[in-house]
Amino acid sequence: MKRVLPALLVVMLVTASISFGVAYWLRCRACATPVGPAVHDAGWLTRELSLTEAQAGQVRALETEFRAVLGKVCEQHCRARADLATALTQPKVDSAAAQACVERMCAAEADSERATLDHIL
Repeated sequence: MKRVLPALLVVMLVTASISFGVAYWLRCRACATPVGPAVHDAGWLTRELSLTEAQAGQVRALETEFRAVLGKVCEQHCRARADLATALTQPKVDSAAAQACVERMCAAEADSERATLDHIL
């Protein structure tokens, strides 16, 4: 009996160490593999879709327009979030003002999703 308990503890320790090592290796290996090609890379799109130079120029123009829209929407969202933070730091929080800030944030997110959908289509 005196040998069974230490042997069991050693087996449990070895098993736990091996399972941790395997899980850690699988997690790190999954993080190292790229998710997919960068579809916002005009060079990759040009090669993958066999685009002409004129088509590649149109893709670049669409990407520039899309980035400008996202920048504007991001600015609106950040402004609404900053206003919300300011509203929440007041001694007496105005619930209506805080709710309005949240509504502005949601509207900006919806605009972002619409712009992304338009860009994809």
